[in-house]
Amino acid sequence: MALVNSTMLPLGTKAPEFQLPDAVSGETISLETFAGKQGLLVMFICRHCPF
Repeated sequence: MALVNSTMLPLGTKAPEFQLPDAVSGETISLETFAGKQGLLVMFICRHCPF
């Protein structure tokens, strides 16, 4: 496995805008979709490996 440098936003940083496909519905999900909700967690684990 190749060593890949990883960066993390400091805790408490406002989330940047994003658009991602919902794997179940196929709809596009954005940060705005979650406005007013209790919380949102997005994790990209092992971004260098497609499996």
